[in-house]
Amino acid sequence: MNKEKRAESIIQTAQKLFLEYGYDQVSVMDICEACQITKPTFYRYIHSKDDLLRSLFTHSLDELNEKIKMIDSKNYWELFFISLTYSMEKNIEYGWELYSKYWILNLNEKKEVYPLTNYARSITIAYLKEGQKSGQIQNQSDPTKLFAVCKNIILGYSIKWCMTMGGFDLIKTCRKDLHQVLNVQKKVF
Repeated sequence: MNKEKRAESIIQTAQKLFLEYGYDQVSVMDICEACQITKPTFYRYIHSKDDLLRSLFTHSLDELNEKIKMIDSKNYWELFFISLTYSMEKNIEYGWELYSKYWILNLNEKKEVYPLTNYARSITIAYLKEGQKSGQIQNQSDPTKLFAVCKNIILGYSIKWCMTMGGFDLIKTCRKDLHQVLNVQKKVF
């Protein structure tokens, strides 16, 4: 098995174990046993258990681009929303407990939880600008500043969602409040 496939196999196995037993209850040795590998083999492919957690929450631009292709290209509000919340939507699949561990890991290391590449950031802002031009988004504030506000709303709700143990529909709540902030025209829906 090549290095990339072996690493992916370890990540997938760890994901299953984390979801079944919880992050704190799963040791590197548990992962090794489930993968039928030794600890030295594990560390040849993965640097740490924290790196495994990080890899679960890293989503590619290719995945986002595929999802965007399925959206009506003239619905700039929807394109903006999908671009802004794609990672969060994927992360919710892992549940509030694992998502909380990811937040804690990044906060301890002073890393951004939702890092956007320059490309992802610029394309998201471009959708916002097009939405403003088309009249779908009535808030005509500076798109870069408006993007930052929207991103911070999402970050705040993500933390609250973890703190309430998944006690509300995170995507629906973000959509409703971003709709208000951006003053999205109802006809867009």
